[in-house]
Amino acid sequence: IRRPGAVTHYARVESIDIVKRKEILTPWRPKRNLDELQVTFKLGEVIEKKPPIINSSGYSFTQHRWTSRLGLERARNLEELLLETEPEWKLFEDLRALGAKFTLDPSEPVRLLDKDNPYGRVWFRLKDGLSIRYAGASGYAIKKIPGSKPQYFVDYNKLLTEIEKQLR
Repeated sequence: IRRPGAVTHYARVESIDIVKRKEILTPWRPKRNLDELQVTFKLGEVIEKKPPIINSSGYSFTQHRWTSRLGLERARNLEELLLETEPEWKLFEDLRALGAKFTLDPSEPVRLLDKDNPYGRVWFRLKDGLSIRYAGASGYAIKKIPGSKPQYFVDYNKLLTEIEKQLR
């Protein structure tokens, strides 16, 4: 409907139910088995997002994704919606401040976050194969080359020191 695409509205999820497809009334004929279970969301008031979260880079999601309220409030473009936790946003902002060039890779499988120990589902991919992901209580996982075993940094300042060394 809109070019470029954007997140223009949002609503609070008030309840989540699992029902058989035949219990969901729609003006179109179902394409699924009528006894197949479906997840339905009851939404609250739909609110216009000002300013909208625009798709300025042409980024597209290859699967359905969720974000956190924090991501919805902070993101300025579609790709930034991948950042869901405060530690991810801190790393994002610090990498920008360091002038680091990076991409966000949502390669972690989508699953519910543990509210008591949230972790990041996105890898920050920097030059020369350096990758970083927020790993919850384990701190930050950092891989120096693709496929290598991650090293963990619980202390954020030590992580930044390591990143600065790698960027030189």
